[in-house]
Amino acid sequence: MTDNLNANDQPIQEPTEDAVEQPLEANEPTADEKPSLVRRPLPLAILIVAGVVVLFQLVTLFFPTQDKKTAQAPAAAQQEAAAPQARATRTYTPTPTAIPATATNTATNTPMPTSTATATPEPPTPTPEPPTPTPEPPTATPIPPTATPIPPKPTPVPPTATPVPLSIVNSIEIDNGEWGKNIFQFEYYESDIFHNGSDGQMYRIEVGWLNTPEAVAEIRKFWSYGALGGANWKGLIDVRANKPTWNACPDSTDVCYEKWMNSGQASLYSRIYPKPHVWSSLIDSYNGGGMQATFSNQYYNLMQDAIFQPVAGVAPSIPVIGFSVSKVN
Repeated sequence: MTDNLNANDQPIQEPTEDAVEQPLEANEPTADEKPSLVRRPLPLAILIVAGVVVLFQLVTLFFPTQDKKTAQAPAAAQQEAAAPQARATRTYTPTPTAIPATATNTATNTPMPTSTATATPEPPTPTPEPPTPTPEPPTATPIPPTATPIPPKPTPVPPTATPVPLSIVNSIEIDNGEWGKNIFQFEYYESDIFHNGSDGQMYRIEVGWLNTPEAVAEIRKFWSYGALGGANWKGLIDVRANKPTWNACPDSTDVCYEKWMNSGQASLYSRIYPKPHVWSSLIDSYNGGGMQATFSNQYYNLMQDAIFQPVAGVAPSIPVIGFSVSKVN
């Protein structure tokens, strides 16, 4: 009993690296140490450390390094020399429980392989983008062809009419519609008209229709205003040289006129009598400026009115009659 206590009171030496790696047979306790080991309870931490050491030794047993293999021989020899010899008086069956070292300072050069496989990250599946629509060119607005400017047609300028000297005619044709055509003319039943001018000379004077188209159209229009009808009438202007016996020709009247109709011959007469001073005034105007000058004579409109009043009751507003004056030797 004393021996056991003394043996237990000795300090426990920490096993060296070589002692840890030795086989279990080299660490077998002596006969004096075994009873005390059985009596001590093992804490949980020691069991965990022991399990780790056993696992480590198994790994190094199956996968020893070259350096450890070389060092195992002398280390084993040293442990055998240092191990206490068993007493011959006591027989003890060894317990398979191993005493782990309290502190294990192990160094390994061989990294333990890890079984965790690093997953290769797969690239994200690209989201398919819709194809960019090809922009269509805008429809070109058709430009109408530029019209070639057509130069304006020149306004035809009527040729300048050569002034025709005014002249007079004795008669013109008139239209009686369904009854046919006839004449409208001047007549001198008594004699031609002769009068002295202011210069004391004797002149022969005639009255007639102007030969211009405007004058002829105006004469025919006013003839139609009479609307005689019933026959193909003709018009006669009876120019008197001497004073008639008409009751309607007072001294205060410059130009006297009268209407007379011959139904049997379908004739309409305009009897006119210009007084001597009227003829003399017209001769002077003519000698001073020709026929054009007679249109502005103070008696011109009285002469034209005396001719058309018996026919239409009204006279044209433009000149339609003219005069011809000739000197008598």
